[in-house]
Order: sequence, then C-alpha cells, then structure tokens
Amino acid sequence: MNALSFSHQISKDTERNSAAIPLRYKGKRFTIDGIVDYIIRDGDQYRVAFKVPHPWEEVIRLPNIAPFKTDISCMMGKGTSVYVLQLKPGKSIKLTGTWGEFDEFKHVVWLEDCQKAK
Repeated sequence: MNALSFSHQISKDTERNSAAIPLRYKGKRFTIDGIVDYIIRDGDQYRVAFKVPHPWEEVIRLPNIAPFKTDISCMMGKGTSVYVLQLKPGKSIKLTGTWGEFDEFKHVVWLEDCQKAK
C-alpha cells in the first residue's frame, strides 16, 4: 500500500471512530511504499517518516477525503542502521512494519520493527 492511501485510510477511520483504530490495527503488519520525508535518531532507534501531503496540497482531491492527513513513521528494527544511513529525503522506499502506536491528536501512526521490504 502506498503511504498516501494508508494515510487517507487512517484519517477516514479517525473521523468515524478514533477509539476503534488501535483495536482494529493492533498486531497487523503493513508494507508501505512512498517517499522519505526525514530520518532522525529516536532514542536507540532510527525513525523514518514518509512524505504525506496535506489534503489541500494534493493535485486531485477525491470526494470524502478527511480534511487532515495522518503522518506515518517507521521505527526501524535492529540491524537496519546501515540501510537507514543510506536513505535520503526525497528518495523512494518500501518498508514493512508492525502497527505500533497511534496519536489521534497529532495524527501520527508509528509502525515498529520496520525492515526494508523484500
């Protein structure tokens, strides 16, 4: 699934019932492809964020799109530091990770133990 589609899906779910989101997605694995927004060190891990445009920045605005975006970040798994250090903002990536946390106020999803998708 691409990052924009995943963001739209979570944003729409947030509009319907944000309390149900953690229960619906808990333990599920996702393979997300998209563009790197930024890479930062977060504690003892690296975090890779996907670039997701705001709804008003999209070229084509489909009906029933939520009026906000949900950002997607991947907390990289062990043994991925060499791969992460090769990434650059603006480059295409494909990562697989497990649902971690969701913040309905900041509109952010964190996937955990992310690895380069094969």
